[in-house]
Amino acid sequence: MNIFTVMSAGVNLFQQKFPYNNSWKNRLLVAAGFGLFVFLFLWGFRPFDMNSLGGEKQVLIVSVMYAVTTFACIVITNLVAPLLFPRFFEESRWTTARQVLYMFCIVLVVGVANYLLGMFIFNADVSLVNVLWFEGYAIGTAFLPITVYTLFKQNRLLRHFEQEAKTLEEKLQQKIAEEQIVQPVAMPVQEETLITLTGDYQQDKLVLLPSQLYYIAAASNYVKVYFDQHGKTGYAIIRTTMKKMEETLAVWPVFFRCHRAYIVNLDKVQHVEGNAQGYKLQLPGVEELIPVSRNQNTEFSDRLLAVRDIKV
Repeated sequence: MNIFTVMSAGVNLFQQKFPYNNSWKNRLLVAAGFGLFVFLFLWGFRPFDMNSLGGEKQVLIVSVMYAVTTFACIVITNLVAPLLFPRFFEESRWTTARQVLYMFCIVLVVGVANYLLGMFIFNADVSLVNVLWFEGYAIGTAFLPITVYTLFKQNRLLRHFEQEAKTLEEKLQQKIAEEQIVQPVAMPVQEETLITLTGDYQQDKLVLLPSQLYYIAAASNYVKVYFDQHGKTGYAIIRTTMKKMEETLAVWPVFFRCHRAYIVNLDKVQHVEGNAQGYKLQLPGVEELIPVSRNQNTEFSDRLLAVRDIKV
């Protein structure tokens, strides 16, 4: 194995998909974890000549101040950054490299804030050289744990979802093969009830059979309805919400909201793939892979197996 092979493998690894967790519960827990780490580190090791503060009480107060500053910086960065750069934070674009880069950006913000706090506490002058030195120290300290943790998490999630998706895919393909071989002749044909999808405007109205509807995707204040149109995949745009579409389709068990931005027809799922972000669904005639929210994986599996009558 030469150096170019190793470099290529490294580049591919950082280009792998990585889950972007926009849950505020998770963000607050992460921020609190970093704040606690900073507190314990300062209180335990007393770096930056903290013993000169004069006593245990003063060291405790300063350690708490640094911890609170760290917590606040992480929370504010997680709030502001996605608002300023929404496309950068789209989960479909989120990779291991972006995760590492973003964590280093947070380290930089925390570093600057804590440096300025230190200047205030120790009554020192702000120096660009010292700022750069402090930031270099922070990045050097954080580089290894951030990179190792991110790669470890990416690899663990990738293996987990790939294995689960593989098991589900095998059962699905077995069922599809059975459906193609077995042709029941005695079962009566059931007439499908038409679906009527309406929007905010009077002209926003789409009537189709359940078997025609592939999936629905959110598009800002609209939804895009993808359906079978004379053997090809067509779509219609309706001004409405995903919640209203979900309520309209609730009487048909075959439709499942697998993601905040997608409702999928489980009868149309042809393949199930998995990466570190979770399940990805392939539908006939549709190039886009439909994502399944990670917290919906179990319910999706159960619903798919039940609707398609797949034996566990």
